[in-house]
Amino acid sequence: MAESAKHIRPVTLELGGKSALLIFDDFDIDNAVQAALIANFYSQGQVCSNATRVYIQSSIYDAFVDKLIHEGLGFAQKANE
Repeated sequence: MAESAKHIRPVTLELGGKSALLIFDDFDIDNAVQAALIANFYSQGQVCSNATRVYIQSSIYDAFVDKLIHEGLGFAQKANE
């Protein structure tokens, strides 16, 4: 281990896919829903900026999720046509 330790190099890795999306109550909720859909669901992970975690402020959580489901179902229906 001592010999290996001599060769340790600092690196920065682009691992992608762990981008967090933060939704606060001062956002326009319609734009926030669209951003969440684009960042997380439209690309199915083909891009490294895919938001794998969406954090929503508790005061708007229910309204946000209701709109997200409504919009997401509309998108799914369009995709199946």
